[in-house]
Amino acid sequence: MDPLFTIRVALKGREEALSDALIVLPEALDLANDYYTPVQPGVKEPNKCSRFGVRGLQDLSREFDVAFVAGLSEKTWCHTYNSAFLIDPELTLPLSRKMNSDITARWYEGSDRDPQCVRYRGLTIACLICKDAQDFKPAPNCQRLHKIVLNFLRREQLNNHPVLCVPARMTLGTPSLEANQWPKNISIIVANIDTQDGHHSGIRAADGGWKPCREELLLECLPCIS
Repeated sequence: MDPLFTIRVALKGREEALSDALIVLPEALDLANDYYTPVQPGVKEPNKCSRFGVRGLQDLSREFDVAFVAGLSEKTWCHTYNSAFLIDPELTLPLSRKMNSDITARWYEGSDRDPQCVRYRGLTIACLICKDAQDFKPAPNCQRLHKIVLNFLRREQLNNHPVLCVPARMTLGTPSLEANQWPKNISIIVANIDTQDGHHSGIRAADGGWKPCREELLLECLPCIS
């Protein structure tokens, strides 16, 4: 099914509640083929192409007066990355490229570029993609990423509310995020493309509890900075 059509259906009829909202969308939302399609021998990456471009999400952003954090494939002249962007009608800002590789998802290359944290409408937004955000303390290969994100979010706390967005395709659930291993004064939003039992998307507002999303859309008011 066309992801843009699915998003429009989920948003339709909720315009008043959505005004000026930030909506987090899953990882690699634009892939035309299955995420774990095996690579054929001698082929660097499978034949994958985007179903839509950033402009499609910008059109939806304009139509519903929302902003998106979306996981999309990012193609440069010689690489394909698993990336995330902040998108509204007027801008597209890169937030993160996935560092950790998925064993059979060979369509993208891991990146060592640091995540970019941005100030946006009273929020300080950081983004880590799927397993880059898991295992807050135990995972040594993620500690540098987590330290960068935490340092920036904590530095900005007096002026903006800190939010960690996690576009995901988690098939093993989100235990480290649900268990609140990330500091509780940071809001966490997980958008998982697989919403079967034990793999739900969800929101943990700062100093609140984990709220799983079992439908197309979960709305939650984040604390405001006075």
